[in-house]
Amino acid sequence: MRLVATGLFIFLGSWLEAYGGVFRYNDAGQICRWNLDKSSPAIHTNSVNPRTKAIRFYIGSDGFSGVNLDAELNAVRACFAQWESVGRTRLRFEEGGLIAPPVDVNVNDHTNVVFWAKRVTLVNGGLDDISGALGYTYYRYSSDHTLLEADIVLNGVEFPWFCDFDRDDSESRFIEGVVLHEIGHWIGLDHSPVGGATMLARSLGGINAQVGLASDEICAVRHLYPDASVAADFSCLQGTILRNGRGVAGAVVIVEDQTGNVIQGTVSQMNGQYLLPALPPGTHAVRVCPLDPAQASSALLRGRDITSNPTFIPATDFRPTTNLMVNLIAGISKTLALHVEEGEPSFRISRIRPPTTNSTYWRVINAPASLVLGTRNVYIGVYGPNLPVSGAILSIDGDGLTLGPTLFQPAAFTGLNMVSTTVTVASNATPGLRTLRLTRGSDRAYANGFVEILPSSPDDNFDGLDDRFQRQYFPLFTAAEAHPEADPDQDGFPNFAEFWSGTDPTDPHSCLRIDRIRKTDLGMELHAAARPGKRYRLLSRGDGAQGVWTPVRPSELALDDFIQFIDPAPHESARYYRLEALP
Repeated sequence: MRLVATGLFIFLGSWLEAYGGVFRYNDAGQICRWNLDKSSPAIHTNSVNPRTKAIRFYIGSDGFSGVNLDAELNAVRACFAQWESVGRTRLRFEEGGLIAPPVDVNVNDHTNVVFWAKRVTLVNGGLDDISGALGYTYYRYSSDHTLLEADIVLNGVEFPWFCDFDRDDSESRFIEGVVLHEIGHWIGLDHSPVGGATMLARSLGGINAQVGLASDEICAVRHLYPDASVAADFSCLQGTILRNGRGVAGAVVIVEDQTGNVIQGTVSQMNGQYLLPALPPGTHAVRVCPLDPAQASSALLRGRDITSNPTFIPATDFRPTTNLMVNLIAGISKTLALHVEEGEPSFRISRIRPPTTNSTYWRVINAPASLVLGTRNVYIGVYGPNLPVSGAILSIDGDGLTLGPTLFQPAAFTGLNMVSTTVTVASNATPGLRTLRLTRGSDRAYANGFVEILPSSPDDNFDGLDDRFQRQYFPLFTAAEAHPEADPDQDGFPNFAEFWSGTDPTDPHSCLRIDRIRKTDLGMELHAAARPGKRYRLLSRGDGAQGVWTPVRPSELALDDFIQFIDPAPHESARYYRLEALP
């Protein structure tokens, strides 16, 4: 049995013999994962419930601050629920309870625990120092790579944490982003080469692209813990990256869909083999890119940003390829050898210029940037020590984007040239992870998935309901009572109806209804509770059973917590009204 620790930002040594992209392999080609198919005497029943086939977890009862304790514990619970909410998987979690302090890493106590170290950064009986890292995942696995036990420790000594989705604190770390990442390690994933993936090795403070699982993680977890439908409904792309007939280690392989969004990325193993499983069928673009050299003074992704395995030495001296269009068919695995050209890339992207409306404000980040639908004329760009100072074109892959001319700023920062452009995002652009692409003739460089187009309505638990609504009314937005079909206040209106009507799903007196009608000199005045910013429409008919519902007037936008309609005095002896909340 073996013990491994995987951290965010800072990495401990990994005892894995081979590296396989976002998955962890042993020499026999077995992937590191939990056994949820059948009971095993090697797996304690407190780690995996043999009856429910769920991985059990416990949480340190003191949370991080103690002041906002319930919300902090719910943030951890929500992360497990988000991983479980991915469709087409058998992955299940169940909470075992809370553990009172002191808590420490111990992967031999048959208890999977998530906790904050708050007094000192020494953990695991004083054997390890997590200083500089946001968190570490420790786990123990058997000789066949079956996971047996895991602990997550979060660094509450050196980093402040917050959990309020409505308060984006850029100076603190959002609990859900980091814990989602660490649970990825918990279930068997390594770091991703896709910029906006939850499993990227680094993130900024505040609410960032790490929050919410990306397509990259969704494909991965469907491969690790597939349900019976995955094999028939999805495809797999695999093969070898070759240079002069020999396998290339550590080559980044990226798959994009027809909207220009990155679906999945991986890194080839030491023999050049790669695996991109659980891909949706269709015609996709595939390309191969090098990681940055270990000794580079400025880099976007080095080998150590993917894995801490000391034997993983990626080949970085080959040129990025253009896109190759590949048709994938559901239920069929496609094997494809991808060839790269020997030689150092002419230039590399090593940093990102995040969006800003100020043309003279230059900021450098080593993490993905985000754009919202409807954004107009913001500056975005890339940096690198040898980027072109003329004659190149900066673009962003995908639909719904309008770009301005390419702008050049030599030596924008010491040792870094900047290339940028302006971008306008259409309101109907497809949300997802986009790639910054810099080309000059046959030379090219990519920042794969380093731009996230945010959806208009966040839905990180994949239930079809706007998370902001669920977070507003429910302490745990992934709880059963927050489900779209649930009716926690038992007023006859499920949560999805309360969302559209702008009412409180936890208050039986708050529902879509006309609460006052009176006759005035202008006609019938109707009054109803409303949510500011939502549109409502009043309809009427003269016959309650057979008449046709006709709008009294075009829809009205609520500007306050109520809305009022006037229906000119009707001629009928009876008049019936219906109020609708519009999307």
